[in-house]
Amino acid sequence: MKTEYLRTASNSYMIIKDAEYLFEPYELQMVLRNKMEHLLSMQIMISDGKTEYWYDVTGMQSLAQKLTMQTAGGALVRKAAEEICGMKTELEEYLLQDIDIVYDPEMIFMDRKETSIKFCYIPGFGTEKRGGVKGLLEKFLQRLDHSDAAAVRLAYGLYERCETDDLTLRDYYDCLYGKKQKEDEAEERRMDAMMYAKASENMELSEQRRSEDVLDLVKGDVKQLKRKRRFFHREKRKIPDQSSVTYDVGSEEVESFMVAERKPSENWEETVCFSAAERKTVWVLEYKGDGLEDDLRMEQFPYRIGKHGSDVEGKLYAQTVSRMHAQITQDEEAHLWISDFNSTNGTYLNGHLIPMNTPMRIQEGDRVIFATEEYILEKK
Repeated sequence: MKTEYLRTASNSYMIIKDAEYLFEPYELQMVLRNKMEHLLSMQIMISDGKTEYWYDVTGMQSLAQKLTMQTAGGALVRKAAEEICGMKTELEEYLLQDIDIVYDPEMIFMDRKETSIKFCYIPGFGTEKRGGVKGLLEKFLQRLDHSDAAAVRLAYGLYERCETDDLTLRDYYDCLYGKKQKEDEAEERRMDAMMYAKASENMELSEQRRSEDVLDLVKGDVKQLKRKRRFFHREKRKIPDQSSVTYDVGSEEVESFMVAERKPSENWEETVCFSAAERKTVWVLEYKGDGLEDDLRMEQFPYRIGKHGSDVEGKLYAQTVSRMHAQITQDEEAHLWISDFNSTNGTYLNGHLIPMNTPMRIQEGDRVIFATEEYILEKK
């Protein structure tokens, strides 16, 4: 199986090639003729006599990109688990199996608002006995935010169940909600019944006591009422004046202690020579546009570019730039590579629109355009 990406003027596609798996004919027809909420929209293309699956990923970001930019918190883990439950339920309605779902973060996509997750369904994919949801959970554990108790409980709870058997919907519900909804409702009804019985018992006791008091007044049993009142009018006990109490505290000797003074450095007045070896070369994207952007100085890699200030190293302000637009990485040979994060208006290298999730080599003097903002790569 081979994965490629293609970008047109209006759409982005993930293309699966060489996926010649055995499957029942109705499976492919179910996916093509029904619009399923939890699956990527798929089309069939025939090239050189071979079948290609084209998945529309316009305006979406892969889960792998999401996990490289941030750790997996409780909200993300819960969202993924809930979407898997929805996907499994939907597939059962169409007589399909989730073993044909690719649980690779590179092939699971989220919309930009992170409100939905869509999965890639390849007919016959499960016949190769590939890894299922366990592999996906391992990727989550590698990027898990261990300071988030909810994320740790849910991710490890699901992973432990994967060790013994395949996960069922009941396993997901137990880890997500603790108890089944019916069990919770039964417990709630039982508690309501107990509270109602207790309230009724208290009301009966109050009515009985009120009747006895009224009966005493009618009979004129004044003595009995006086005895009741006398109980509440006991003489107050005298409390000794605490202000006059003194305490004999023996004097304790306080041991003297020494405070060590910071010893000044022996060579603090010497001048340190700056070695030429300490100088380093940095890559700079010099701004050549007509807007208000600044040069981008890349001192660490990966270097992410976009207008989402908290998740990027190179922040741009143009409205045409996506929140997470592109990324530049450096390999072991100090070569630079640029990748587009399926941005809305694309990334151009020397005038050519580059496909999403496909690293392209860039060198000194290359012209890079992020949507409408132009830069030249320089070494300084």
